[in-house]
Amino acid sequence: MSTEKKIDPDMKGWLYKWTNYLKGYQKRWFVLSGGLLSYYRNQAEAQHTCRGNLSLHDAIIHTEDSCNFVISNGGTQTFHLKAASEVERQKWVTALELAKARAVRILDSDEDEVEENVNGSVVGVGGPGGIISGGSVGPGGSAIR
Repeated sequence: MSTEKKIDPDMKGWLYKWTNYLKGYQKRWFVLSGGLLSYYRNQAEAQHTCRGNLSLHDAIIHTEDSCNFVISNGGTQTFHLKAASEVERQKWVTALELAKARAVRILDSDEDEVEENVNGSVVGVGGPGGIISGGSVGPGGSAIR
């Protein structure tokens, strides 16, 4: 039995993704999980073959009309998507915005922790240098009061 935890996706479902001028919009299975939007040709393929993904951390999410919306990560990737209805589009846009906000918070908190470690703000037991205030350290590192 695997000890690896499987994370439930924030949202999953069918959307139409613009592929090119010859093929136009193609139906694709999308999975939004952990700040990442991934897509597949079908649901079965989601178990093994991701066709592409986009990190939401720096993403711009823009609605175009009642069913169409665009997600871009600042130039290198842009997904032009179409939902089956206005209600479905709004569900996806809301879920994407929430996932983006979580991804930004998580990344910002991780950067703060790294910055604290780099700046030496993390202190040992009892304060800087690991010395318990009001005392000294005896042999073997034990505190003497």
